[in-house]
Amino acid sequence: MDENKITIAVCGESFCTACMVELKETGVRGHFSQILEDQYGYKVLHFAHGGWSNAGILFQIQEAVKHQPDVIVYNKTWASRVTIKLKEGFIPDNGLKNFVYFNRHMPSTHEPWAGGENANILSIVPQGLEHHPLVSPEKNHAVKQYLTELVSYDLQQTLDNWLFEYWHNKIVTNNILPVCFNNEDIGQIAYKFSEKNPDIDSPFHTDRATQEQVAANIHRKIVDKLPQIK
Repeated sequence: MDENKITIAVCGESFCTACMVELKETGVRGHFSQILEDQYGYKVLHFAHGGWSNAGILFQIQEAVKHQPDVIVYNKTWASRVTIKLKEGFIPDNGLKNFVYFNRHMPSTHEPWAGGENANILSIVPQGLEHHPLVSPEKNHAVKQYLTELVSYDLQQTLDNWLFEYWHNKIVTNNILPVCFNNEDIGQIAYKFSEKNPDIDSPFHTDRATQEQVAANIHRKIVDKLPQIK
């Protein structure tokens, strides 16, 4: 296997999102996706964006499949995150161009498939709505009321899981290797580190050593599984 020719698409929220600036805890290019590029020689396509909901992540996966990478790494997040309309104009065929990518420190924001700050759909954690420049106080209040009075998170998580299962199978039928970050043998080490170190100053919630372990886990998965589908 010539690893230099293998392309990995990375989809998800903060745990799967790289940072383009030097960080105290991880240094320069300390995210697992950047380590996979720099140390293992993979080509990485960035779709992930911190704070996104499962609905947004599923659109990332849809867009990633279109680019036919060899591998798609993705993670699932909490059902409590929201995907809201900022204005009219959602067009299904436009994919991620519908979604606001607003953090300039995240490499996905600069990719050609990303929507800009004038896009019409916002995917975000509910607490991020409070002072978001694109969200009016009235819209923030409406979302809070909706989440408090009308949403069943168990139901939403069930629906999300069904949709992820569909797209996982879609990845497989396109002869792409799916790698779920949430699995024990891939990214659970990152979640466990984050739980034990909640105050760490890192947008992807871990130190560099943990990111290096995640990168090594993904590399092993690719070496073990990719030849079986190619």
